[in-house]
Amino acid sequence: MLAAAAALSCLGMEEQGWGRVMGSPPSRSWCVPGLFTYTTSKGALIAFDRGLSADVGGTGHHCQERGITVNSIAPGAVVTSGTEAAGHADLFPEIAANVQKIKRVGLGEESSAPWPSWSSTTPSHMTGQTLVVDGGVAHLRQSELTGSSAE
Repeated sequence: MLAAAAALSCLGMEEQGWGRVMGSPPSRSWCVPGLFTYTTSKGALIAFDRGLSADVGGTGHHCQERGITVNSIAPGAVVTSGTEAAGHADLFPEIAANVQKIKRVGLGEESSAPWPSWSSTTPSHMTGQTLVVDGGVAHLRQSELTGSSAE
């Protein structure tokens, strides 16, 4: 049903000759014990965006014929009203200090900075991509995330 709704929203985009569908799944880099369902669901959102980019971008090897692109920005530990309401915001300074390469909590405006340019007509050759804005967590080895010696 979600795919159908997204496809329907693209109808106006096709008529105007271009469009941008933009998602914001949380960072896919949190592959640590105890977060299996969280990590799986976020990975599914990224896969959904990539699949949708193939479906709405065009057919066959003419993927840009509709001018519609689908991209995402995946933020890491960013304190928001949602994380505060869920009671998770207090964990983020510890995550930043112990896990991230940049040792501070991310700001919402840092994660959202690319949106204005990505929503314009300019990035017409970029689709199915996810920009991870997570303070450097995505570049860590699994052993650095979990504290284990096995890779």
